[in-house]
Amino acid sequence: MEVLVRLLAPGLRVDARDGHSVGFRTVAFEDPAGRSVDGLEVKARATVRWRSRRTAGDRAGVLALGILDLVLRWPTSSTDVTVWLNGQQVRSGQDITNWQAYEWVSVLSWGALPNATASITPDAVGRFETLWAAAVTSSGRTDELLGPLALASSAASASHPYDRVQSLWSALELLYPRGGDLKRIDLITMGSPSFADDEGGRSPDLCGRLLRYRARMASDPWLYEKVRSALSRKPLTRLDRVRSATVVCYAVRCKIVHGEWARSRNGHRTEARAAEQWLWQLLEREVEVRLMGARLNPIVAMGRASFTV
Repeated sequence: MEVLVRLLAPGLRVDARDGHSVGFRTVAFEDPAGRSVDGLEVKARATVRWRSRRTAGDRAGVLALGILDLVLRWPTSSTDVTVWLNGQQVRSGQDITNWQAYEWVSVLSWGALPNATASITPDAVGRFETLWAAAVTSSGRTDELLGPLALASSAASASHPYDRVQSLWSALELLYPRGGDLKRIDLITMGSPSFADDEGGRSPDLCGRLLRYRARMASDPWLYEKVRSALSRKPLTRLDRVRSATVVCYAVRCKIVHGEWARSRNGHRTEARAAEQWLWQLLEREVEVRLMGARLNPIVAMGRASFTV
């Protein structure tokens, strides 16, 4: 089956590139005020052996958008996804006839960052193509990554760090569905001998930031005793540090999900932003390892961003 996915995302620009399976180019959009705005067009092609034509359009759309959002981590809630199977269009633009009033906000304001344009680096273009090619040729791995990639898109389209933390943690829950959350953290952080070196080495400052919240979280009576106990142990090794940082992220997620931290206040945004950054990194690792068999070299996906009033 021949698959073609076309993504259109206002607010992004890129140097044109036509690879073996993916083409990137900048196209012109017109914003609600009638101004010309740069946007991104991605055309991702593949020959797949998926058994169900009925679900192929959805699968291809989730994969393409999810990989783009995972690589860029940029608010792309206005992205339009269109899919063709064997040359026949199976999914058109969004049907707005049944939208609720609040669903118009992102369209009328062009997403969470109105009048913002960001450049995509050549490294990000190459990374998208690498992951796309692996995803459409690995049917077993594709199935297990559909849900996590859909949640990556939910995180990327969110404009509040609390919402991003929730979606990213939920993606990790799908990847490790058995056991409690502390067991899940052990599976994530201890599943590979290179985990501490790979992840701690990529973000030593980020780990340090998260660990600065450890003692305060450990003394918080609202958290479960097992979580407080895990946080109370001072990390001595690199593995201890990345594991403790991940437990801090889980504690942040709990405070958000169970309503302990009000989103109407800004007092805990710093903790949520740090947790979000670490959870993006963990999800990125899981996708890369499961598709490619190894952690890929770190890249800078986004270049300069500009904002106009």
